[in-house]
Amino acid sequence: TYVADIFLAQSWRDHRLRLPENMTEEYRILDVEWLHNIWRPDCFFKNAKKVTFHEMSVPNHYLWLYHDKTLLYMAKLTLVLSCAMKFETYPHDTQICSMMIES
Repeated sequence: TYVADIFLAQSWRDHRLRLPENMTEEYRILDVEWLHNIWRPDCFFKNAKKVTFHEMSVPNHYLWLYHDKTLLYMAKLTLVLSCAMKFETYPHDTQICSMMIES
């Protein structure tokens, strides 16, 4: 296994959304609780053994809504991923490990 700290960004457009009537700015930062009430891509890490969302004094993930109904979700994650490593040439070995994301 190996560990990776990443900043995941997902962007999608949902024309079914209704913009707030008072939205005059180019984008609005929404409370991440909105994620429970709207459709979003169901991405997952196929070779993950463990995924941890970073929590500081407040959750470390964000959701933006743009005028064209594009949503941008960003989250800081720590992943523990599986990787079949080969050590036959250790200490001169090189490992190639993938991060497999699917939806």
